[in-house]
Amino acid sequence: MSGRRALVATLVLALAAACGGPAPKPLSIEAPFDGVLDLAKRGEARFVLDVPKDLVRLELELTSEDADLDLALAPPGDPEDEHVLGCDAGSARYTLDRTSEPPLEEGAWSVRVTWPLRSAPRGVRHALERIRYAITPRAFRARVDGVLAPGIAVEGAVERDSGGFRLYTIDVPDAATALRVDVLDTPGDLDLAVGRGPVSAGLGADEALAQNMYGKESIVLRREGESALTSGTWFVQVFDAHDAESPIPFRLRARFDAEPATDQLELPRSFATSEDAALGFPLAAVVEIETEEGGGSGTLLTEDGWILTNHHVVLLRDQSTAREAIVSMTLDAARPPVELFRAKVEDSDADLDLALLRVTAGLHGQALPSGYRFPRIELGSASTVRAGASLRIAGFPDTGGLGTRVTITLTQGIVAGFDALPAGRVVKTDAEITSGNSGGAALDGAGKLVGVPTSRVEHGSGQLGYVHPIEWVPLEWLQRMGLARR
Repeated sequence: MSGRRALVATLVLALAAACGGPAPKPLSIEAPFDGVLDLAKRGEARFVLDVPKDLVRLELELTSEDADLDLALAPPGDPEDEHVLGCDAGSARYTLDRTSEPPLEEGAWSVRVTWPLRSAPRGVRHALERIRYAITPRAFRARVDGVLAPGIAVEGAVERDSGGFRLYTIDVPDAATALRVDVLDTPGDLDLAVGRGPVSAGLGADEALAQNMYGKESIVLRREGESALTSGTWFVQVFDAHDAESPIPFRLRARFDAEPATDQLELPRSFATSEDAALGFPLAAVVEIETEEGGGSGTLLTEDGWILTNHHVVLLRDQSTAREAIVSMTLDAARPPVELFRAKVEDSDADLDLALLRVTAGLHGQALPSGYRFPRIELGSASTVRAGASLRIAGFPDTGGLGTRVTITLTQGIVAGFDALPAGRVVKTDAEITSGNSGGAALDGAGKLVGVPTSRVEHGSGQLGYVHPIEWVPLEWLQRMGLARR
């Protein structure tokens, strides 16, 4: 332990003792701790945990066979800023890294284990007075997993057991005017950081971060700018901010060129999948939409790239509407969709909860080839569907995969009835609609679009989905798309 960090930890212990109660115990990042909460005395245990500078990920797991306890953490210098996590089935686990909330940082962390209720937990025969528990840490320090050669893609995998990250270096020569780093291919939602290093707890002031809700992350550094490129060794970190249980493979490439490589600009000419014939509609026409703050699903309605989705899919936290979105499309039904295009949000209606987007360019801003054609789904009519009729929902629900990104998912049910909203009649369905499905496709038995899955109503263990009918699409939008009013 450095002299400064030792002094900070000592001050934390002394301050806690002065405020009353026993002084916090030192908690090691290297060894587990077994303890007992005495409910008759205080009902909590306090610790101080020293995080060294070279730590980039820390897992703290609290377990108890006796009761569901709470685990509380507070960052260095701010013991009032507690983040509390309750046990579920006797276990709670905090994962701290450089982009978590709170972010991992060097210094003395405050840790508390508490019984959250006034009454004591019940044992087999009587109330418990003492609760056994264990705290198990897993610490991951910065390491270098490989050296990048300019222009040569490397393959790797991010795994929880190795800290959920991979770290590489690249030497930037004096002649280089730019450094571009791309995650070229991954089925997961990985993030990317590039900095002068060395990598440490907390993001460095000169580090560039790409942390979107998809996998194809890119960072470009130039000699001028906020994260100005300099000659020497740079560190490249690919990491998983979602703590996925399974390994996430990726391909990574660094180049001394600000522009994307030719292979990154290629666009697929065919979107047909083996499922299309049986489904009666092109599966790839149901797309995934991601803005800088959220996303959902959408449906391609025309061959020149007009997309219908929900207003709330493109709504930002400040209640403004996103200007642009990334559009991902299914090329293989067994894999997550591929990030391929950029779309402009052309119009949006909060009352109807509908939005209209138009594909304007490829993912990297490249122009679409002349005559480029997208798959599309034909419009049907919700006014002619009857209660009991078959209804399918297509989209990218959060429940549609075990990884950090999901595959295209279809659920099937019936038209369960109708309801009246201020904007008009909506369709109810027992087909499952969950988060991420919003904006997708509600399809009749012929594979035609009859509405937009928008929300669900839950009560107890039951739920019904609500579909906004295709008739709600404004006439002006249909005219802009070149579609006649049904």
